[in-house]
Amino acid sequence: MDWSATEGPTSDEQQSRLYPTAVFLPILSAFAFLLSVPPCVIQAKARNFAATVLATGIAFLNLSNFVNAVIWPKDDIDTWFTGVGLCDVDIKLVKGFWIAIDGAVVCIFRQLAIILDTENVILVPSTKEKWRRRSIEAIFCVALPVYSMIMQYIFQPDRFAVLAISGCRSTFWLSWPSIVLYLTIQPIICLIASAYGAVAVWRLIRYRQQVSTILASSQSSVSRSRFIRLFIMSAILLLGYIPLTGYWLSLGAGEIRRFSWKIVHYQGWSGFIIYQAAHGHVLVDRWISAALGFLLFMVFGMSEETLKMYRNWTRKLRLDQAGLYLYCRWLECKKTSTRSSSGHSCLVTREDEKNSAMTTVAESRQSKLDR
Repeated sequence: MDWSATEGPTSDEQQSRLYPTAVFLPILSAFAFLLSVPPCVIQAKARNFAATVLATGIAFLNLSNFVNAVIWPKDDIDTWFTGVGLCDVDIKLVKGFWIAIDGAVVCIFRQLAIILDTENVILVPSTKEKWRRRSIEAIFCVALPVYSMIMQYIFQPDRFAVLAISGCRSTFWLSWPSIVLYLTIQPIICLIASAYGAVAVWRLIRYRQQVSTILASSQSSVSRSRFIRLFIMSAILLLGYIPLTGYWLSLGAGEIRRFSWKIVHYQGWSGFIIYQAAHGHVLVDRWISAALGFLLFMVFGMSEETLKMYRNWTRKLRLDQAGLYLYCRWLECKKTSTRSSSGHSCLVTREDEKNSAMTTVAESRQSKLDR
């Protein structure tokens, strides 16, 4: 991608201007990050590695978007933090997590297709099958993301770039080696996920009336509701990822140049950092990350297991007792307001609380005597 280190605001007013996107993006990303935490915990407790990677990747992308938008909210390049250290790590992890999310979709669709295979129902997975599943998850969710991070460094003509609001951004040297070894990774993963997804959809349509029976007979830890949620989440990601892949490929479109390590990683490479004003514009993938966070919560955040976890959290934090106390105070306030002629305010003193408590104890004792 072509970046220009000289592009920027043309006046002090533009430099100090806070665009609406600079306010909206970090707020949206913060909410998306917080909403992504419960699904991460639930999937980790269920020992669903692929779904855990999926949720963790979405959570990290939104955390990264929030931090970047807070650090570089305006176009005032002269006052910017250099990004050294932060961006070096951020651009690698962002790239790795995007690949990990795509790989997690492959693993989820593969597992769903296996569960729906009525001709080869696995009652108890063998040791060989468990190792095969773990190996595939390790390849798509760990090995390929690490490989993509290494390839990013190899084909990175500048240390990094910083764009206002969007923050840290990597650059890319377009050449035939980079196309074959780096740029085609995500399209290939998308094709594999599409193949497994097509098999899963076909089997789901064919055996839609026997889904519960198939899940029970396969001795899978995936319940019917969890199965449907995993399927919906993966399908939406797959459908959305196809145009996103085209968008990423279009960003890399340009003149194909000769690759040489000395040309790409020239002398002084580590000190060349590009800073660019955005004039309120935000990269598309930042909005996509936030949308994925809300989608993740809608699919997994309101499940039966998650609601049970919310109740446990409220008990540990004693929020349930605080809620009960406020509810009792509200009831007392309501009774007081109905008895009062004015009835517009409710002031409960310590003496009122004491009298109310004594009345409650007296009523309890009288009920016991009546028995």
